[in-house]
Amino acid sequence: MARRTSDESMVFGESLLERDFVRFCNFQPEILKIEYQPLRLKYNYKRRARSYTPDFLLTDVEGEMTIVEVKPSHEVNNPENVIKFEVAKIYCQEKGWRFKVVTELDLRKGCFSTNINLLLDVMRLEIAAQDMVIVYDQLKKVAPCSIKELRQLINEDDGIGLALFTAIVYKLLLDRYIYTDLVSQRIADQSVLYINVEKVF
Repeated sequence: MARRTSDESMVFGESLLERDFVRFCNFQPEILKIEYQPLRLKYNYKRRARSYTPDFLLTDVEGEMTIVEVKPSHEVNNPENVIKFEVAKIYCQEKGWRFKVVTELDLRKGCFSTNINLLLDVMRLEIAAQDMVIVYDQLKKVAPCSIKELRQLINEDDGIGLALFTAIVYKLLLDRYIYTDLVSQRIADQSVLYINVEKVF
């Protein structure tokens, strides 16, 4: 799974869990940039020189930096992993960064996976730019508002039926021009839409 960052580079995850983490980050408007395996930390353990490469480095819109290790929950308390995490915590404290371990218990909860699969269904759809603009510009005038409220504001003369309108909303969400709560509820008429001010349409 790849995610395009703000500098147009690509970020990859080696495991399905890392893929899920990248997907999750892709839909968090507060995350500005994500880097994969950003650095190598050297340390000694049991009289041997070792190194540890954390999975991700996140930069948020406030400029805060967070090193993230993505691990299955059953591996978190492995003694060697505990040592690695302590090394990363010390490094982050010295840099003024944060350190976080993320597991499937964080990533595969609520409706996030279901919603992402819905959005991915429109990934390859060809939608006319002018239709996208009509929906986006209308939302920009009234956001935040629900999907149902937005649909009622689209002029019938614009020729955007329900199926096309839904596809446009999903496409705008997928491309992160807009956002909504993807975790606590399935995307539906009552879902509230917001403009992502960090990305220009």
